[in-house]
Amino acid sequence: MNTALSLVAVCALATLHVLAPRLHGDALERPTWLSVAGGMSVAYVLVYLLPELAESQHAWLEAWPDRPFRWLDRQVYVTAMFGIILALGITYAAEGRRPGMRFWPNTVMFALHNGIVGAVGLRVDGVLPLALALLAFGAHFLVNDHALQTQHPRAFARYGRWVLAGSLVFGWTLSEMLGHPHVILVAALLGFLSGSIILNSIKEELPGKQQGRFPLFVVGALLYTTILLALAYFSHP
Repeated sequence: MNTALSLVAVCALATLHVLAPRLHGDALERPTWLSVAGGMSVAYVLVYLLPELAESQHAWLEAWPDRPFRWLDRQVYVTAMFGIILALGITYAAEGRRPGMRFWPNTVMFALHNGIVGAVGLRVDGVLPLALALLAFGAHFLVNDHALQTQHPRAFARYGRWVLAGSLVFGWTLSEMLGHPHVILVAALLGFLSGSIILNSIKEELPGKQQGRFPLFVVGALLYTTILLALAYFSHP
């Protein structure tokens, strides 16, 4: 893992958050290209990240042979389920608040995502895997930023974008200070992150006020899946 390259990737994603108000503008209508971005992030999780997590699950079991509940061999997928539960729970909690009080629960959830991405999501070996992660996470952040900016334009411009950018850098810095996280922790965090990304991306495409574009979501998902499968084909011995 190249530390300098991962730092560049983190800074690029942090800059994306900071510039989000300019990228999205003031229009309340959801840009159609965000559906493509949502499809790309889901494709990355399902086609690329989950197979990686399957290998992490195997490494998890090897790294902890004397673990309790030795019959349990699906810890990574359990953490993905908890990622979905937490994201959905925060969404329900935010919906139960007054409109002005919904900003921080959602922002904290997205900041948690960003901290995990900064800590483990971009710490991959090779320029190509890093580029794939950068593209997928960047697409997902665009979707999250637009959702926050549309619902809370002033709060997002004043606080939200800086919190999200800072959480990325904080996660990366913490991981760098503590050293490379143990394989068990990496697998758990990535599993949790995967579940959250899947729920948040699909939630933005549901019919209704989000104004998602299902055909473009499919285009983004299939296009990114094609890229991932093509890379897997050409890298296969």
